[in-house]
Amino acid sequence: MNYTDVPDLSTRQIQAVLAVAEYRSFIAASAHLRMSQPALSRIVQRVEDVLGIAMFERSTRSVEITQAGHEFIAMSERILNDLKLSSRSLRDLIDEKRGQVILSTIMSIANSRLPGIIANYRASRPAIEIFVREGVHGQALEEVRGGSVDFGLSYIDDLPSGVSGEHLGEEEFYLAMPEGHPLRS
Repeated sequence: MNYTDVPDLSTRQIQAVLAVAEYRSFIAASAHLRMSQPALSRIVQRVEDVLGIAMFERSTRSVEITQAGHEFIAMSERILNDLKLSSRSLRDLIDEKRGQVILSTIMSIANSRLPGIIANYRASRPAIEIFVREGVHGQALEEVRGGSVDFGLSYIDDLPSGVSGEHLGEEEFYLAMPEGHPLRS
């Protein structure tokens, strides 16, 4: 994108124009913005100069918005709203309230304990998307090493360099057989 064509306007300047449009008065808008009326007039004049358009038709008794002013006001409201939403979204991302986690796991974990763990995590962080990839032994580690997932849950004999792990516990296995089976003693 070529940014040399973008007018150099600050949010403060845009808010000044919006305040004059809302109050239809430089005096009322300057009181709302807590600045002097001459300072507000200079800001609006600078915006008009940068854009090469007149935003307002001024008289001693009234301030009327020009057609170009109406267009600028509509665009400015969208720009400021987008900026506010983007800023909030970035803060949520930094605060870990929003985002995405990709997890690779062996099927036995994916179908036993993991659903409850994910449900508890999502209750406290509903805007974080969790994607689970089920696989076989060794696949989770390879996906972690390859960078296609954030975490892996699996049986691991040895951790390769560049990958750290945390022991989460021992898995219990049971031998199931019908009652009265000859091997049952």
